[in-house]
Amino acid sequence: MTDEDDIQTDVQDANGAPAESEQSDAKPEAEIEEGEGEAKTKTEDEGSEDRADDDADEEDDRPKRRRSGTERLKRQIAELRAELDRRSTSAGGQDSGISVDIGPEPKEEDFKDDFFAYERAKTVYEMRKAAAEDRAKEAQREIHARQQEHYRQLGEEYSDREKEVRQHLKDYDAVVTSFKGEVSNAVKLLIVESDKGPHLTYYLAKHPEKVRELNGMTERAAAREIGRLESRLSLPTPNKQTKAPPPGTSLKGGAAPKSPESDLDAWLKKTYG
Repeated sequence: MTDEDDIQTDVQDANGAPAESEQSDAKPEAEIEEGEGEAKTKTEDEGSEDRADDDADEEDDRPKRRRSGTERLKRQIAELRAELDRRSTSAGGQDSGISVDIGPEPKEEDFKDDFFAYERAKTVYEMRKAAAEDRAKEAQREIHARQQEHYRQLGEEYSDREKEVRQHLKDYDAVVTSFKGEVSNAVKLLIVESDKGPHLTYYLAKHPEKVRELNGMTERAAAREIGRLESRLSLPTPNKQTKAPPPGTSLKGGAAPKSPESDLDAWLKKTYG
């Protein structure tokens, strides 16, 4: 059985109807429209309705703002890591990275028996080294803090998507909580960062063999496989009943209406023969 067959079977199990018919009746996920309904006639409460619409628009924009903030944090973390890596790539470890910033440690033989000059240079070097170490530690703390904020925002985005998925997959919670396997940290992060994270969680919970396969992959290979699964996952959309008024009664056949001329001819014939 292929992944596509598995995915169709999952959708069928979750909704109690064949996946094929659901897909034929449903819009693709990218075309799902929210907020469809009858246009409302504005009354004396028009101002209140406008404010409510503005609040709803603001609510809809919050996930987008969170996504923008998450992407910004990812860039900042990557930049900080790149800077730390640049400082520590020379000859191995933090000490070599510090020496790039403050220069090599003074050697007594370089001062030609001027012991006091050597001591002064040594003192300056130690002070600079301590300051550089403090900067490195501060950078590490900043990376950690931004990572925590990044994970917090990812969690909020995942929760928002989870609410939508629950509306389409009624057995979502039962399936996810029934999964007892192990998921590597790299795969967890790929799932949480995905726009289809909750749907991936649902699918993988029903296919533990795929989880084991992902756990055994390199991070790059796992990311490619997650992307392949994403392209095949789509949520069923229930048929929406139209709220348009019923069509008017069509005209039926009958006698043609009389014209004024025919009425006049009939009167003349009756009166004068």
